[in-house]
Amino acid sequence: MVSGGNLNFRNFARHSAPFMKLRIILFLLFLCPLFLPNQSCPAQNQHKIDSLQSALAKSAADTNRINILAALSWEISYLNLSEGLTYGEQAEKLAEKLQFYTGLGNAYHDLGSIYLDMGDLEKANTYLYKELQLIESQKASTSLGGCYVELGLLNSVQKNYPKALYYDSLAIVVCKAQKRLKAEAVAYVNISTIYSRMGRPDDALEANKKALELNEKLGRTDAVASTYCNIGQLYADKGQFDLALQNMKKGHAIYVSNKLTYFIPHSFAMLGEFNNLIHKPRIAIAYYDSAIPFLKASGQKELLMESYSGISDAYANAGDYKMAHTYHKLYSELKDSIFNETKEKEITRNELRYEFAKKEQEEKMKQQAEEMKHEKADAMAKQEIRHQNRILYVMGALLLLMVVFAVFVYRSYNQKKKINIQLEHVNALIQEKNKSITDSINYAKRIQRAILPSGKTIRELLPSSFVLLRPKDIVSGDFYWMEKINGKVFFSAVDCTGHGVPGAMVSVVGYNHLNRCVKEFGLSKPSDILDKLNELVQETFSGLGGMNGAGRIETERERENSEDEVKDGMDLALCSLDLKANILEYSGANNPLWILRNDPMNKAGGEIEEIKADKQPIGKYAVRKAFTNHHIQLNSGDTIYIFSDGFADQFGGAKGKKFKYKKLQELLISIQSKPIHEQEKLLLDTFIAWQDKLEQVDDVLVIGIRV
Repeated sequence: MVSGGNLNFRNFARHSAPFMKLRIILFLLFLCPLFLPNQSCPAQNQHKIDSLQSALAKSAADTNRINILAALSWEISYLNLSEGLTYGEQAEKLAEKLQFYTGLGNAYHDLGSIYLDMGDLEKANTYLYKELQLIESQKASTSLGGCYVELGLLNSVQKNYPKALYYDSLAIVVCKAQKRLKAEAVAYVNISTIYSRMGRPDDALEANKKALELNEKLGRTDAVASTYCNIGQLYADKGQFDLALQNMKKGHAIYVSNKLTYFIPHSFAMLGEFNNLIHKPRIAIAYYDSAIPFLKASGQKELLMESYSGISDAYANAGDYKMAHTYHKLYSELKDSIFNETKEKEITRNELRYEFAKKEQEEKMKQQAEEMKHEKADAMAKQEIRHQNRILYVMGALLLLMVVFAVFVYRSYNQKKKINIQLEHVNALIQEKNKSITDSINYAKRIQRAILPSGKTIRELLPSSFVLLRPKDIVSGDFYWMEKINGKVFFSAVDCTGHGVPGAMVSVVGYNHLNRCVKEFGLSKPSDILDKLNELVQETFSGLGGMNGAGRIETERERENSEDEVKDGMDLALCSLDLKANILEYSGANNPLWILRNDPMNKAGGEIEEIKADKQPIGKYAVRKAFTNHHIQLNSGDTIYIFSDGFADQFGGAKGKKFKYKKLQELLISIQSKPIHEQEKLLLDTFIAWQDKLEQVDDVLVIGIRV
């Protein structure tokens, strides 16, 4: 059966967003066995693609060709969505021409699936409802259950969870009637995912248990194992750690006993992160040490990155800060490789490939023209030789051979010379592109500095203050923002996702939206500003990366696309200060506010008064609530601080440990007697001395204001 009768498992894997690293590991090992025909997750199905392409080359323009095109669309889309789209469109056109409605329904299903993968929800909706209309009109014999699950996925991506549950429930009814147990199991998995997102863990657990019962009945040991793991995750979410560990170990034992080699390192990593969660770092380290070599060998970068992060946390919890730093550095390098390398270098690579291919084609055409010219000359020479005297025939033949050999040598020399010229040109292009990229990043640094408030503006708005900004790279993912409106000074310290170029791009989005909140929307209450900022940021990033959602099933070919979704956002502290009344309003997304009160009687510097932030970022988040607004009465001489996590997270010192927030508080208390402008230099000197020869791990931003 071709793709119309199956469910989109690539989408399910990409749209089942985790709430923590443990859930990332669990979903990776949970989805593959449910949706793929064997344990090679993701499977390299090149042999099947080659066979289909060979069959396509021999096929006539009939219904069999439509089936082959639809099958190719499905298989290739796991490797290349654009190619899958091309084959799907060819199947659609031929099916419409021949009025082959079953093939047309399959093509609609494939195209809807691929557009959903690509994030084009409008086109995905169009094609899936076209398929549903064909099925309901009884013109096409594609799977109604598969179509319902795909529509449930689409609505889940759009966060229309009631409608998604409606379609998945219809899928269960249809699959039960058709005795399609595997499809019914997947529908329960989809429902479990939706309930989990809706904050209904008990309902999610019940749905998973039904999926487990079906998979046990089918004898699918890999799916049974992964279902146990997911049940363990749900128990962990509920805080029932004994049941969580019991189910996770059941799943792991099944993988090991059945030699499901792809999933074994996944379950090792899962158990490592779980032991981190329950504060057993040494056991966590042992599990991660078992997982990491397998993950390196198989090239599973995303899970390897999470494993590096997990083992770094485990070593830190165990007090081995040197190893924690080592693995944190590996985590940062791999993270940068995943998020930055593809974005920055792929453009240059594609341009070079295009230019080289263009030059190669031009040279090929010139070479063909030259060959035709020489062939014509050879023919004329041969004709002339035929008219010569028999006595001269042998000499003429020898001369012709010499000419042909000379032409061959000449052409070979010219080809080598042209190739050398092309290589020199390509090398020059590479050097030029590298310089262009570096120049562009430096120019971006000047642009970023230009949009931030200048030193003059800061001194005018907050005379007794300092801003310490130390980027990790040329451009920064941390930024500060200030505005004065209606007698109040608004200021914020913002920490965007990542650092370098990606972080700087997010910072521009955040800076512009903060300006819109106070200028365009006229908001003045910090909590209202953060709520609006979150709305604007999610709206901006709604078209990027993968989308979250449920999976789909097929009878013969079940695959998963492991592309990760974009999860950009920011943490920040936002304040408004009435300088006349000394009234401070504050609201925070993960980042707190520190206050040091002016107490002349306490020469030791006093204690830090911390106003805690709401534990949620700006950007995509599972269970969101409105931000809290805090009112604080300040006194003359009080000092307030807001900051990013870069200072506290820096590794350094004699033992290579993190600086940490407690030590930062002690430092700020110790320098309270110093003028506010001197504090910036003291903080910077302390940071540089602590870092010593170690690499800076993140952007650093600290803002201090004395009332």
